[in-house]
Amino acid sequence: MKKKPSSYARFYALSKSLQGDRDLIKETLVSRFTQGRTTSLRGMTAEEYDRMCDALEAEAIHPGTVSYTHLR
Repeated sequence: MKKKPSSYARFYALSKSLQGDRDLIKETLVSRFTQGRTTSLRGMTAEEYDRMCDALEAEAIHPGTVSYTHLR
């Protein structure tokens, strides 16, 4: 069994800066980082979760590095 994240605090802290429907953004991001397997944070592996949060951090530091155009 693959390891699951022990906490989702990192994602929720990063998501505070996102504009728009946060539930839709969360579901879309989770789906993209799990190749459509799930839209739930609980369904992610620790590796998928870390990659997603790393991408959100990179976007916060260097805006434009992660595309959110699919959410429009």
